[in-house]
Amino acid sequence: MGQHNSGRPSIGAATACFVSMLVMSGCADVGEVTVLTVDAQAYVSAAANPQRTVIVEVYDIRQTARRERTALEVSMGNIRFEPPEDQIIRELVQAKADSLLGQRAAIEPLPNILCGIRVFDATTPSTLLYWDMTVEIELVLRAGNEERTARGRATGRTFIWPTEERLAKITHMAMTVLADDLEIALTDLLAAPINE
Repeated sequence: MGQHNSGRPSIGAATACFVSMLVMSGCADVGEVTVLTVDAQAYVSAAANPQRTVIVEVYDIRQTARRERTALEVSMGNIRFEPPEDQIIRELVQAKADSLLGQRAAIEPLPNILCGIRVFDATTPSTLLYWDMTVEIELVLRAGNEERTARGRATGRTFIWPTEERLAKITHMAMTVLADDLEIALTDLLAAPINE
């Protein structure tokens, strides 16, 4: 017997049709790079103490980095952070640590803080109806033998194309959560005895 054809389009055909509609409508430009600008200083509430600064070293320890806009798992373009992720994190950790030092009694000697970027992703998985925009960041912080983790994550759903403006809003939300969690982690880290 021959193979039955229900007359329904295949998943691949439906995906191609959906992507084509996005491109033809002007909602999306395949291959477009979305640049998200992040000002790390905007997430530090207190002024840093320029006379007392810790040394912050940042390492990218991600096994993979997901920064992509997609439509039904089809890549529609990359997402780029400006400045690069390691610079954003270095500025944030430095400013947060220096701000905390300025609010407390002297710590001698000043610790060196090692910061590993475990996750820094921006993704937009979709269905035929909506996109779920997600920005997720995870850091591991170390001073001497002490180690702490800080995380920031935010999601948002849109029923139209995830534009730069919408992604920037989700990024701001994730960075706000990260900054709050980072302050807790650094407060705990700086209060612990530093044993090299």
